[in-house]
This record gives sequence, C-alpha cells and structure tokens, in this order.
Amino acid sequence: TKAALCELSAMEHVLTFLVLCTQASFLAAAYGHAGRCGDLAHFKHISAVLDDSRRSRLCGFIGVLSLWLLVLLELTRELPMLWCRLALAVATGIGIVLTCAVRESHYAIAHRIVAALAFGSGTLLVWVIAAMSGAGTRGAMALGTGLFLTGAAQACNLLGECCGRHGLLPSHALGTLEILLVLGFGLCIGNSASSEVVEASGNASFAFRLAWRGGVAEEWQARSVVSLGGRSG
Repeated sequence: TKAALCELSAMEHVLTFLVLCTQASFLAAAYGHAGRCGDLAHFKHISAVLDDSRRSRLCGFIGVLSLWLLVLLELTRELPMLWCRLALAVATGIGIVLTCAVRESHYAIAHRIVAALAFGSGTLLVWVIAAMSGAGTRGAMALGTGLFLTGAAQACNLLGECCGRHGLLPSHALGTLEILLVLGFGLCIGNSASSEVVEASGNASFAFRLAWRGGVAEEWQARSVVSLGGRSG
C-alpha cells in the first residue's frame, strides 16, 4: 500500500508539473511569437494575440497536449466524482483548443463562447476538486471571483460595442485579467495536488494504526477465551 501510494503521488506530481508547463508554454508561445513578429506594440488580450494563423496552430497543438494531460491528471486523483471531473477536464481542454481554432476576427461570438467554455469549465473543475478534497477552497473562491469580474467586463465591452462605443476595459486590462485567471488555475491545480498527497498519506497512516490496534485487540480477546476455557476445564 505504501509503495502504491508513493507511486501515485509521484505520478500526480509529474502530471501536475506538466500541466503547469503547458500553460506557461501556451502564454510564452502566444506572446513571444507576437512580440517577435512585431504584433505586440501594445499589450493585448489573449484572443487578440491568438488572432493569427501561425500562433493559433501552435497554441492549438499545445492545447491538445494540455487536454490529454488534464484527463490523465484527473484519472490519477484519489477523489470521488471521477466522471464529473473528467467531463470538466475535457470541456476545459476542448475550450482551449477551440479558442485557438476559432479566431476572434472571423467569428467573434463563437470565439467568445468557446473562451467562456474554457475559463468556466476550468473554474468549475477547481471548485469540484476543492469540494472533494477539502483543500484549496480560498483559491477556488478567488478564481471564481476573478472569472466573474472578467466575464462582467467582457459583457460590458460587448454592450459598448453594440451601442457603438468603446468597451469598459481596454485590451491590455482584459489581457491582464485573463493571464491572472490562467495563472490562478495553475496555482489551484498545483495546490490541490499537494493537499491530496498529504491527506492520502494521513488517511493511510490512520488506517494502518486502526488495523494494527484491531489486530492486537483480537489477539488479546483470543488469549482471554483460551485462558477462560483452560480454567473452566
């Protein structure tokens, strides 16, 4: 049991690290390529940076890798509601891939829908993990608050565009919120992985002590029965 627990812990830590690496690579590839091509004279939000055929393909490939890693990570967690967590992980990964594939300049409404799918599913996944593990609830609430603020700002921007005015938040401010959401998701995922390992180790230790005490109690009870039987005989 101890060896299996250590193996599961190591696998979960590796997968968590790889998920964080894909997120960092996604942002680095998008903004790094945009800066190298001279498309980043002013800081832009993620959707505007992805509105390029080469960057969308590159980040889409990273998104596919992130999808598989998220699914594998949820399969290694010793938590209930596996199918719910898998569904949210798949929805998050598919949302990321579609955000890259559906460009904002071509299909603005569809792009915003799939972006909402990615951010919303990722936040719900963090909430479910926090609720099941009992750890990381503050981070999950902070991530949900950030998602609400970003969604409200996007809604105000859409309303402003429909009225022929500028949106509430400029592109660089919206981009800052989006990057904070991505980083917050990574921190919550990493924190939940560490908490689950500590909790699982504690549960295994408690189960071992309980089984040991139960075995000792049974042995003493058997000895008492034998002793009483000998005296009566």
